[in-house]
Amino acid sequence: MKAESQMASVEPTSSYVRYRVIFVCMLMAVLLYLDRFCISFAEVFIKDELGLSDEQIGLLLGSFFVSYALCQVPSGWFSDRFGARKMLTIYILMWSLFTALTGLATGFIMLLIFRLGFGLSQAGAYPTSANIVSKWMPLTERGFASSMVTV
Repeated sequence: MKAESQMASVEPTSSYVRYRVIFVCMLMAVLLYLDRFCISFAEVFIKDELGLSDEQIGLLLGSFFVSYALCQVPSGWFSDRFGARKMLTIYILMWSLFTALTGLATGFIMLLIFRLGFGLSQAGAYPTSANIVSKWMPLTERGFASSMVTV
């Protein structure tokens, strides 16, 4: 416990680098939200093209949030275990892959699988960003940095 409190008060040497890291996390959060909600704007076209019912569209939109909620805690554990940089890279690559695959979906089941994978991969973004903020920002600036990432 003493070592943790000592580490919390240590200030990183380069403020330029740490603010750049926080900016990248903030940019990731903006892209995350844009990517997450774009499907709701395209839902009418997807519904017509794939012949989906309102119930199926509801399941597709809700499936993201189910996998997102279920994977939040495990994704934070993975970030702690394997490193925030490595895991955030994996999460971003995975969610980019599922975004691209969404355009290739030919039916409800395929789109449902992609939306579940999309939620799974985006679940790691905020826990991993919190890990990054805690390591890169001094204790006195963490609140501000966290708010910038989650805005």
